[in-house]
Amino acid sequence: MRYSNLHMVIKDTQLNRAATTRIQASIQFRVVQGITCQWQPPLPDFIMLNTDGKLTDEGGGCAGIFRRTDGSVMMAYHKGSNGTSIGYIEIEAILLGLQIAKDAQVTKIQVRTDSLEAFNNITNICKPTWRNRNMVNRIKAKMQDFDEANIGHIFRETNRAADWLTKRCISSDVCTIFCNPLPRELDIIVQHDAVGTLFTRT
Repeated sequence: MRYSNLHMVIKDTQLNRAATTRIQASIQFRVVQGITCQWQPPLPDFIMLNTDGKLTDEGGGCAGIFRRTDGSVMMAYHKGSNGTSIGYIEIEAILLGLQIAKDAQVTKIQVRTDSLEAFNNITNICKPTWRNRNMVNRIKAKMQDFDEANIGHIFRETNRAADWLTKRCISSDVCTIFCNPLPRELDIIVQHDAVGTLFTRT
């Protein structure tokens, strides 16, 4: 099959070049510029909560990590989840983190998630599904319990600490709180974040 009259602009990769050779289309290749990003510390007097969730064939899990302005860790947590969608589990991770923060008497908190669905649901950009609605409403109410609280969306490359935690739990795990000293692998990630290591997102 030939597409001699087809004109396209696509990402410049070896796979795309090989494919266009076969179909004989008129292709303009675009070199993708990488975006640099880094973990952002919280504002003074705030605690940063980074959260994450996972869903695999073996089940789900959610996690979060609390850090101070200098990047040092206050505590972290992870918990198994029976959620059947990744959006549900990501929202569950945020709700659990806010509950833990309140119990720890945190008064000012910044929540960051790499889940666009969770962020959009909580900030009213889009309506949550009926399964997620109750948790989203509880999160909104819980955020009112703090002196100051806000939520933002981040790239997954800057959420490696929470991601590491989710990968170390299974769906049947009860909530586990981590304090210092942290596992070595997690501690290395935290140190890289604290010094502002840059990551490239393509």
